[in-house]
Amino acid sequence: MVATQNPTTQATVTDIRKQRLEKEFGLTVMDNCPAARTSLVVVSYLEGGQTYTYCANPNRVFPAGEYSYNPNSRTLEAARKQQQCTVEIGGICLVR
Repeated sequence: MVATQNPTTQATVTDIRKQRLEKEFGLTVMDNCPAARTSLVVVSYLEGGQTYTYCANPNRVFPAGEYSYNPNSRTLEAARKQQQCTVEIGGICLVR
């Protein structure tokens, strides 16, 4: 989980945003986002003028991709339209 702004800072251990993603959305949030994120759920969380980025393993509800947290509706919204997969293996979308 990384708070991205100038400069990049780490979020705290008792991070309410991380707890919300785990409890309300059933995501297993990682402590840090790896460089390769294509097979992960990447959530951008805008709060207090900062954007916090969290990485989690995909699950049945949230396949790998980029999402943003909407505080008004308290939902995760796809950051961009997902491709129609011919086959999906381990969170990787194969397009024909």
